[in-house]
Amino acid sequence: MRKTWMVGAALLALAGLVACVEEGPQPGAPGTTTTKAEQADCTGKGGTVVTGLAGPTCATPTPDAGKACTKASDCSGSCMAETMTCSRITPQFGCYEIVMEDGQKVGLCVD
Repeated sequence: MRKTWMVGAALLALAGLVACVEEGPQPGAPGTTTTKAEQADCTGKGGTVVTGLAGPTCATPTPDAGKACTKASDCSGSCMAETMTCSRITPQFGCYEIVMEDGQKVGLCVD
């Protein structure tokens, strides 16, 4: 009986989540494109339009690219654990290790 109640509650919660999802393509969703104005704005910032699972976004160079770092706040992007230097662009797609504020190295995957 208890299992049935728990399964029912989980299904009800899931149904509530599904009900909140709008149908049709969302801005920035996979399969969407950027406008010429958005592309020009990105290029004007020195960036490049890249597409991840969330759709197109502007990847821009970081002002402290390649600078030595020991914690997250040393960088405007991420402190890359492998090289202990600040990331060259943000956002950066793929899987890699970053250094957190306390110096701990953690794995991160960005799609």
